[in-house]
Amino acid sequence: MSVRRAAVTALAALLATSCAGQAAAPAVGVPSATSTAVALPQDEIGQTHRAALALIALGELGREKGSTQALRSLASRTAGDGRSLDGQIRELATGDGLVLGDDVDASAQDVLTDLGERSGGDFDRQWLQATGTLVGQGREAADGIRSAPGAPREAVSVAGNVQARLAALANALGHAIARGTGPTR
Repeated sequence: MSVRRAAVTALAALLATSCAGQAAAPAVGVPSATSTAVALPQDEIGQTHRAALALIALGELGREKGSTQALRSLASRTAGDGRSLDGQIRELATGDGLVLGDDVDASAQDVLTDLGERSGGDFDRQWLQATGTLVGQGREAADGIRSAPGAPREAVSVAGNVQARLAALANALGHAIARGTGPTR
């Protein structure tokens, strides 16, 4: 009977604080449904985080396999930007009680596997294309964070930083393609 009473009391407290417009404090080991689902757009945070992890992995692979010094330098920048973005997103998520993984998702792993089997100019072209696509996905996810209703000011600020960093990386990728720096012709 005391377990049932505790559950009813906890539910009543949760409803009371939710109705008052305040988030309930999460129980130990239990994520707070009100604070994470409403305040922080979890899907977009996850998408942005996965993009950052994939940028790190693509950058490392490009640094290792790029056929030109220019592409290897761009790949190094890509990995560094990915690390920076990952750190910002992790800090934001951790502050809201979200736990993020450390592994790239299956689709990114498929791209990495495909790229790993390529070399020379073919690798460079495909690496630039994959990285550009990923940067676009990261920018879209960050935009989702910024435009989420009720997103905390800190989340909007971090998303703005992510967008700016990814825009600069997109410009660098575009210049590499235009100059023929990355891919061999």
